[in-house]
Amino acid sequence: MAKSPGAKGANLFVYILIGLLILGLAGFGIGSFTSSTSAIGTVGKEEISVEDYYQQLQAEINLNARRTGRRLVPSQAIAFGLGQNALETLVLQAALDNEADKVGVSVGDQTILEELSEMDQFRGVDGNFNRDAYNFAIERSGITAAEFDQSIRDTQTRVIIQTAISDGIPPAKAYIDRLSEYYFSTRDVTWAMVPESMLEDDIPDPSEQDLRDYYVANEPEFTEPEVRHLTVAWITPDQLVDPDSIDEARVRELYDGREAEFSKPERRDVDRLIFPDQLAADDARRRLDSEAVTFDELIEERGVVISDITLGTVTRDDLPKVIADAVFAIETTDVVGPLESEIGPALYRINAVLGAEFTSFEDASVELSIELANQDAIAQIVNGVTTLEDLLAGGATIEEIVAESDLALAKIAFQEGVTNDGPAAYSEFRRAVLEAAEGDFPELLELGGDGLFTFRLDEVIAPKLQPFKEVRDAVTVAWERQQLSLALAELADSLAAQLYNGANFEELGLTASTEVELGRDEFVDGAPQSLSSVAFKTSKDDTAAFGDTTEWGVLRVNEIAPPDVESENMIQTLAALETRFSSGISQDVTALFSNYLRIKVGLRLNLEVIDAIHAQLP
Repeated sequence: MAKSPGAKGANLFVYILIGLLILGLAGFGIGSFTSSTSAIGTVGKEEISVEDYYQQLQAEINLNARRTGRRLVPSQAIAFGLGQNALETLVLQAALDNEADKVGVSVGDQTILEELSEMDQFRGVDGNFNRDAYNFAIERSGITAAEFDQSIRDTQTRVIIQTAISDGIPPAKAYIDRLSEYYFSTRDVTWAMVPESMLEDDIPDPSEQDLRDYYVANEPEFTEPEVRHLTVAWITPDQLVDPDSIDEARVRELYDGREAEFSKPERRDVDRLIFPDQLAADDARRRLDSEAVTFDELIEERGVVISDITLGTVTRDDLPKVIADAVFAIETTDVVGPLESEIGPALYRINAVLGAEFTSFEDASVELSIELANQDAIAQIVNGVTTLEDLLAGGATIEEIVAESDLALAKIAFQEGVTNDGPAAYSEFRRAVLEAAEGDFPELLELGGDGLFTFRLDEVIAPKLQPFKEVRDAVTVAWERQQLSLALAELADSLAAQLYNGANFEELGLTASTEVELGRDEFVDGAPQSLSSVAFKTSKDDTAAFGDTTEWGVLRVNEIAPPDVESENMIQTLAALETRFSSGISQDVTALFSNYLRIKVGLRLNLEVIDAIHAQLP
């Protein structure tokens, strides 16, 4: 069955997840519960099994790890809402599976084989589907081949239904046109700053009442922030690292164990372009030598992309001897071949020549000593966790903990939003301090991943409005700045009106500049950021004032240019927007349809089973 490009992309994403599940499911630990209960719910006649829930939860954990760089254990994943995400996905899938069964939609064995053949983890050295690799992966996964094949069949069946109901729905042309106009139209603008010297009158001296009125109207400006006084015990590896304490024998052992890192053989960055037969390969070489075609054009002719042909950075040992001899005989970037590879005649393009690299023990020892010292410091911190927790549980004070451990003592007056050093430089510390209340029992918390800290909130000093007499000078400066801004803004409005009525910039004593094809978010050197935003709110031949605080100017919009729909950038951007919005529409339609099916046939969840599963998670 033919597939749309969108469906194919969706398949690839799904099979990446399936591949991860194949490798990770075996150790996930689902056997203890599934022996007695097989389903957590049903949509119509379609069951959602315990195994499905575990697999989807693992998929959510994998996705979250790639997005955040942090892998959650299952119990943490539930707390972060990943369990709910998994459940929603399974309900959607079950609704589609139930409908597929009802209308008799499915796929054949040939489709299953084609999909298996596309999975990299099941390919042999020849690039084709390898049954032994498949069986080995299935055996490690803890599921049967029949179950895995059925998961692919179900996925493909869902794709058929999703494609039928939602594929190829484009966003409204008016919507795309409006976005294009918003993001890609430009303005030709003449502008000038209004200098303070153009003000006819000096800013008057403020009266006492002026200052007091400003003080009252802007109290937050003169309010000291909340201060949290803390007693902190903290430690990081940096506080313990001592490279001089590392025995040379350990450094030598580490160096010897990482020989590949410090002694790198000669390497080449290589692309391999395969041809169907020797005749085609020889013809490609002839055309390449006569400069009738480039290597990149040959790639395009073969219907592949760089990611399909790159071998990456290789050593002699990575290639068969005959090919290695030819590739490594070249000392510059070039093309060699055709040479017979394990999957056909090929041309090899050398993109980069990397010479052998050797780092002596003497040169590497300092870095390795620091690395070992850091490992020792982390181990020392980890080994001390139990002792620290016991001290806290026994009611030890922060000072007593410092006396019994390697933790450092610090007294901190913490203010939110103020840059701090020491433990207050870490986000984990700042967050914990802001959530703490006086009288809270000290806890041992992580600091920057490898460090630890605990603290006592000694006192919270509420925000305090500073007395007027203590900040009178600051009030005066702020009032004068406000009056200057108001005066310049008023003058800019007046000059903009005169420009609109026919005056020119020179007559008004302004030094003008012109920006051509100004974009909506572009910054103009020498002007406030508001110039662009004001220009895009102003009609053609109209004028306006722009600015902020004590920087004000005037502008005139000379031309409003629509988007250049012929430009390559515009074409590519519009295509990307349409693809993005079509995908979003497709997902929304699929979700709406699935919800309709769920409502029509009914959803039943066994919350007790789900809660019991969660209770068993590590």
